[in-house]
Order: sequence, then C-alpha cells, then structure tokens
Amino acid sequence: MFKDVENKINRKNKILFDHNSSSLQELSVLIDNSSRLTITLWALDCAQIPLNKFKNEYPNDNRPRVSITKAYEWARGEIKMPLAKNTY
Repeated sequence: MFKDVENKINRKNKILFDHNSSSLQELSVLIDNSSRLTITLWALDCAQIPLNKFKNEYPNDNRPRVSITKAYEWARGEIKMPLAKNTY
C-alpha cells in the first residue's frame, strides 16, 4: 500500500486521496493519455459495483441501471446525448 494512503487510514480519514496523492500518479498519467471514450467506458465499468449494491438495496428502482445502460449506448454511438440525458 502507498504510504500516504496508509497514513490517512491510520488517522481514520474518510477521504484517502487527493489530486497530489502518489498512489494516483500512475493513474493520472494513464487518464491523460487516454481517449474520452476509454475513460467513459472505464467509469461505467466501475459503476457496476455500486449499481449491484443499489439493486440489492432498492430492487424496484431501475433508474440507475437504465441510466448506465443509456450511457453505454451513447458511448458506443448507438444513441445521441439528448436521448441519453433525458431518460427520466
């Protein structure tokens, strides 16, 4: 583990990273050298974990799932942004 994150955990900080965190430097370089599409798809993939938790907690609320589905469709060029934004 990175020392800066470990120190924040030991101090019981709730926010473990900031834009100067050494643990984020490599990720920052990858983001700077990636396309918007790559970053968008990565973020949507990351959203699956909290989405699954949300579905377990609120099984009848499908708004987040539909929104993420629309965002994937937009990223793949299947729909235009106004349609993706106006899902609800």
